[in-house]
Amino acid sequence: MLLFTRFRPIGLLATFLLLTACGNGAGTSATTATTAPAEVALPQPKPPTATGTPRILFVGNSHTAYYASIPEQFRELCEHNKVLMNGELLVEMGISLHDIYQEDQEQAEELFAKTEADGNYFDYVILQEQTPVVVDSAARYAANLKLWTDKVRRHSPRAAIYLYQLASYDPYLEDSASFATDHALMREHTLAALSQVPNAGLFRVGDAVKAAYERCDGYQYRVGGKDNLRHGENTQHLLNDGVFMASVLLYETLFGKQPHLPAEMTFSTGPGADDNGRQAL
Repeated sequence: MLLFTRFRPIGLLATFLLLTACGNGAGTSATTATTAPAEVALPQPKPPTATGTPRILFVGNSHTAYYASIPEQFRELCEHNKVLMNGELLVEMGISLHDIYQEDQEQAEELFAKTEADGNYFDYVILQEQTPVVVDSAARYAANLKLWTDKVRRHSPRAAIYLYQLASYDPYLEDSASFATDHALMREHTLAALSQVPNAGLFRVGDAVKAAYERCDGYQYRVGGKDNLRHGENTQHLLNDGVFMASVLLYETLFGKQPHLPAEMTFSTGPGADDNGRQAL
C-alpha cells in the first residue's frame, strides 16, 4: 500500500506555477490552457451554468492516480480556494477507456442516469486514455471517446470535456531525443481525437511535463541522479512533483487563473510492504 502525508508544496514545488510563462513543447506559448500553442488554436470548451454545486468526473488509469492523485489534489486546491466542486472518479489500473467502462459499467451507468435541475449532472469531464491506444490506434481512440461522450451527453449535454494529454512514455533521463519524438507523435494523435469531440479541450499534462524536463524557469527534475518528476519501469508514472504540477494545471485550465496554495497538501511518502517495489519518493 502507499502511505500518504501532508507536505508543504511551497518552495520545492511552487516553481510549477511558473510553467505558465514557459514554452510547452508545442511552440513558445504558455503551458496553461488559456493560451493556445502558436501553430494551432486549441478549442476552449464552455461549461454549463450550474444552478447548484458543479460536478467533475475523472475517468482514467494510473496516469490519473497512482503514486499520488490528481483528483485528490485538485479537490484540495478547490477547497482551499473556496471553489465549490463535487467529484466522481472511475479509475482502473493499466487499461483503456473502453475497458474501464466494461470494468465499471454498473457504477458508470448509475452516474449517467442521474440528473440535475439545470439539465447537466456533470459540468466537467476528464477523459484519460491508455498510452498504447493513443500511440497506435486512432480508430480505437476515437471509438472509446465516443463511447464515453455519448454516455456523458445523455444527462449532461453541455458538459465541458477535456482530453488528458499523456506525456511521452520514454524515460527522459535515458533518451531525451526519443522522448521529444514520441511527445510530438502523441500530441498530434490527441489533437486529432480532440477535433472529433464537441465542446472539448485539452488538459495539457504532456506539454507541462516536457516543459519541466526542459528546466522551465529553473525547475530541476534531476535529484540525486534520479528523475524526480516521473518513475517507472514499463510505465512512467507521475511522482509527487508531477501530480502537483498537473493538479495546478487543471485548476488553471478550468478556471483560467492560478490557485492560491494551501499550507499543506496530500503527497505519497513512499511504498509500503505490499507495494510491489514502487520507489520511495
